[in-house]
Amino acid sequence: MVWVSHAQHGHRGAERVDRRLDFSGNQRITNSWNATVTQSGSSVTAKNLSYNGSIPPDGSTTFGFRAGRSGAGPLPSPTRS
Repeated sequence: MVWVSHAQHGHRGAERVDRRLDFSGNQRITNSWNATVTQSGSSVTAKNLSYNGSIPPDGSTTFGFRAGRSGAGPLPSPTRS
């Protein structure tokens, strides 16, 4: 299980949150919460939902997902890209 937090520091807010993560092997997203998560190969993109995309200055939002793997290989360990 992975929790990702996005903090909006400073004087400007954010109207949307997009995060891109990359897996190193044969890992797959199995479910997610507080974001729309899509996967193409090892590339994972998470986008905010309608209720958590507008972040005020110095505010934050959090989303999470579960990932699994098939066969042998490294455990899921996403890196931000």
